[in-house]
Amino acid sequence: MPEHNFDRPKGRLDEFTINSEALKGNLLGDPHVRTVAVYLPEGYDDSDANYPVLVELAGFT
Repeated sequence: MPEHNFDRPKGRLDEFTINSEALKGNLLGDPHVRTVAVYLPEGYDDSDANYPVLVELAGFT
């Protein structure tokens, strides 16, 4: 396996708590309060640029 010399991301990971009214009292008993992590690239706060979004949804097993 070749070695890769990737630089570590220079941005930051912000966490938010979301309280979902839609999930309150759901039949599966899933929590309606969840913590969500969002990666923001370096310079995000000082930029007016548009950034692509990747959303990963948890699946059911």
